[in-house]
Amino acid sequence: MKAFSRVILVLLVLFSALHAFDFITNGQKLQSALASLGFGLMAYGSWCEERRGGTDDAPAVRDRRARGVSMLGMVLVTAYFVLRFTGP
Repeated sequence: MKAFSRVILVLLVLFSALHAFDFITNGQKLQSALASLGFGLMAYGSWCEERRGGTDDAPAVRDRRARGVSMLGMVLVTAYFVLRFTGP
C-alpha cells in the first residue's frame, strides 16, 4: 500500500467513526447514518482494492466487488451532502 492510499484509508475510517458517533449522540439523523455507512463502505472498498494490488512492476488486479462497494459508498455520501445542504 502506498502512503497516499494509507492516508485516504485512515481519513475514510475516521470520517465514518465521527459520523457514527454523531448519529448515536445527536438525535439519530438520517444524514449521519448515510454518511457513516457511505464513508465506511468507501474505506472497505479502498482497503480491498489496495490489498489485491501487485508489486510496483506488475499491474494491479482490479476487484469489481471492491469498486462496486466504493461506488455505493460514494452514492450514500452524495445523498448525505444533498440532505445536509437542502434540508431545514
